[in-house]
Amino acid sequence: MHSAKIKKILIVEEETAASLYLKELIESWGISVLGPVKTGIEAISIIATEIPDLILMDIIIKGSINSIETVEKINSLYSIPVIYLAASTDKGNLERAAKTVFFGFLIKPIDEYQLYSSIETALSKSGADIEIRENEQKYKLLFEHMTEAFFYLASVRDLNDNINTIPGI
Repeated sequence: MHSAKIKKILIVEEETAASLYLKELIESWGISVLGPVKTGIEAISIIATEIPDLILMDIIIKGSINSIETVEKINSLYSIPVIYLAASTDKGNLERAAKTVFFGFLIKPIDEYQLYSSIETALSKSGADIEIRENEQKYKLLFEHMTEAFFYLASVRDLNDNINTIPGI
């Protein structure tokens, strides 16, 4: 039932029952699960040794850094799509999530098919975003070197013009 491109998902979930449900469900799809962990520090520690393809992040976690700070830190170092999980749709949760780059927001209890489609959508969008950034880099390099190439071609043209003025050639 899972996409071949998904290899590992990190679960950051404070509630033990919810994290075990997610872990069992995701593993039933043949996907490896990192964690589950309960704090941002634990999540960052795991990512430092093994980078997941996607992160499921509870919007409310305890510890020295909250979920928003955790995702901001991860986003500053890696391009890993994040899907937030929340117990409610209160405006505060959405406002907190909006401060970060994220690819989905699911309300608990998590529905299997919503989770699966959210994961697929997040990975697809993330892959497209990465491809766009790579293309931007290529075009930026191309543009930066166009001036050099133009001057090189102009000097070759001038050299050819000068060679044509030499008698006997």
